[in-house]
Amino acid sequence: MHHASQPDPPLAHESEKRYALFFESALEGFAYCRMLYDAEGRPDDFVYLAVNPAFERLTGLTAVVGKRLTEVFPTVKDETPDLLGIYGRVAESGEPVEFEIDFTPLGRWLHVSARRPEPGHFVTVFTDVTERKEAEKQLRAAWLHARSLLEASLDPLVTISPDGKITDVNEATEQATGVPRERLIGTDFSSCFTQPDEADAGYRQAFDQGSIRNYPLAIRHASGAVTDVLYSATVYRDENGEVAGVFAAARDVTERKRAEVEIRRLNHELERRVLACTAELTASNEENDELAHETATLVEDNAAITRIAATDVLTGLANRRHFRETLGQSASFARRHGSALAVVSLDLDGLKAVNDAAGHEAGDQVLAGFASLLAAQCRAEDLPARLGGDEFSVLLPGIESGGARGFAERVLAAVRSCAELEERQVTASAGVAAWKDDDSPDDLLRRADEALYAAKDIGGDSVAAHD
Repeated sequence: MHHASQPDPPLAHESEKRYALFFESALEGFAYCRMLYDAEGRPDDFVYLAVNPAFERLTGLTAVVGKRLTEVFPTVKDETPDLLGIYGRVAESGEPVEFEIDFTPLGRWLHVSARRPEPGHFVTVFTDVTERKEAEKQLRAAWLHARSLLEASLDPLVTISPDGKITDVNEATEQATGVPRERLIGTDFSSCFTQPDEADAGYRQAFDQGSIRNYPLAIRHASGAVTDVLYSATVYRDENGEVAGVFAAARDVTERKRAEVEIRRLNHELERRVLACTAELTASNEENDELAHETATLVEDNAAITRIAATDVLTGLANRRHFRETLGQSASFARRHGSALAVVSLDLDGLKAVNDAAGHEAGDQVLAGFASLLAAQCRAEDLPARLGGDEFSVLLPGIESGGARGFAERVLAAVRSCAELEERQVTASAGVAAWKDDDSPDDLLRRADEALYAAKDIGGDSVAAHD
């Protein structure tokens, strides 16, 4: 009897067709490979048994079926010596692996996963993750930029969680508290202040209202010193718009409060003398000469009040407020007359080490010594100022960029030749910026500060200019 041959089972046929369709149309790159071994049984190469179109598109490799890896990439053993070992372990043990590679020829990042379908063989799946890698790179760059802005501030900056714990701080906060960053993070924000209850109420008010401004507090340093500050805070939100914490900044107003106390004392003395002079004038015109002398003394006292309000108490240089006012006036003059104007920003390298090792009194002596040295380099029309901490600036009317750089170099040379500063291992860095027609005063000062940060980034004891 004749028996007709039986066809392949329909289900097996359909399964193979579906597999082939999936293999050919998948967006991921697939490669089915067989491992090859050397005489001692070690993974030595592999041969491509099948690849799909997506593999060729992602890798740029075509006509590789039947070829060995070392034929496709002759330098693979030198450039990626571990690759054959990785695929060998997959083919032998069946343990899957995943990794990412920078596929330089096409400028792509590929995620690679490898599995063993049968002993001695493996399947690799390639996925293009270039966009994710670029997004991670941009996110990292944004984080570094934000961190640099945080550290550039001379004011203590703190982020606070909804339960009142510190989540991050900048270096200025470490200096203000005398406590390193790793010990501050996770502690109660209110513990940094002499009035913890008021500090606690302040940040809770920021959470409730969205922000607070100029909240008076006093920071307690680990040494026991106290710094008066005005503290402002604003909530920040997560990607879902939910409040994630509070960003707080503290502005040191200790110097201003001292000046206010001195001004009140002098004003009280001024009022007392005016009343005394008025009484004496009424009592006898014969005392006119003495009255004139008292009046002259009052004029001198009034001038002293003005000087105190414009002067940094520690160094005798102009303070931040007076410097900013004069900068605005000089910028207006430069804009009207087309005259030259430059700003040099300076910062002491190594002052933190002096404070940590010898205490803030020694640090104050270094600041005062540097201020005296800086003033000696200035002309009568220049305005040297201490803006806060170890931050100094000099306003140079009538000076172009080259002249300002020369001035900065002379200051740094004087610092190097100063025995007291050399003994403390203190140097200085400087940033130079010259006035441009479209500048605002803040633009000019910002560019000088950016140049200063560039000088410090290359190791300090140097001058950088911002064109």
